[in-house]
Amino acid sequence: MFTVDRGVKHKVVAVDLNGNKYFADDLLLERMRVQKGNLYQRSGRFSPALVSADVTAIKALYRANGFDQATVTTDVKDISESPEGKPLKVAEIAVTYLIVEGPQQKFGTVALNGVDPNRTKDIRGLMNAQPGQPYSLVTLSGDRGYGAAVLPEPRFRPGEGGYPAGEEPGGLGERRMWR
Repeated sequence: MFTVDRGVKHKVVAVDLNGNKYFADDLLLERMRVQKGNLYQRSGRFSPALVSADVTAIKALYRANGFDQATVTTDVKDISESPEGKPLKVAEIAVTYLIVEGPQQKFGTVALNGVDPNRTKDIRGLMNAQPGQPYSLVTLSGDRGYGAAVLPEPRFRPGEGGYPAGEEPGGLGERRMWR
């Protein structure tokens, strides 16, 4: 025989975002899983796993928009007593997400080396990486995949300054020459 102690019932009374300047609260809140109590979910939705998932989602959104150094911390307050010191019938939870965006990286010059000049304008129009756009590895890898699918296989020719993928001396970048 087991005895289960369900503990005190809680209601999520606040889900706050602090420090976000680039994204509006509504845009971030629609991606979050922790929910404030409302008419449909009277107690709201809360668990440590949901808070962790929200932190991951917020960081991913910032990273996809050029904020590689963005950090998100949380502050969860469990309020079980009234200001007068009396125990509440339904305890309250307030969750605050503190966002430090950091600097935003943007694409500078986007060069297409080795592409036929007649095709350059068409290819640029199909690329997501444009000068001044937020830098993102997702954008870069999507354009790289597009280039590999549409353009002929990259070839390395000695003396042209290109290196085969993964063999750049001391660098993380990738330079491809298309013919």
